[in-house]
Amino acid sequence: MVDVAPEFIAKVEALVPGAWLEFKQADGEPLRAKLTAILEGGQRFIFVNRRGMKVAERDRAELAVDMLHSRVLVVDERQLFERALERVIGTLREKQAHA
Repeated sequence: MVDVAPEFIAKVEALVPGAWLEFKQADGEPLRAKLTAILEGGQRFIFVNRRGMKVAERDRAELAVDMLHSRVLVVDERQLFERALERVIGTLREKQAHA
């Protein structure tokens, strides 16, 4: 097993199903995925995209190493909600301006 700083193991252990993470892909593009399951007593993490399709699977150590190297970031759900709300408000304003 790879030696990872305890704070990154703690970040992984703090994850709960429903948490959104952003994976940096090989091409540099971000991929948002939701933690859908934690298996094998907290050792295996399964992630799905917005359509519910499995897009990633990591064990605890792999996920901690990815976090250490900033290849995986936990997405603040409040920011996601705020951005979605801003888009809705912007769309409503556009429709009102064209009415």
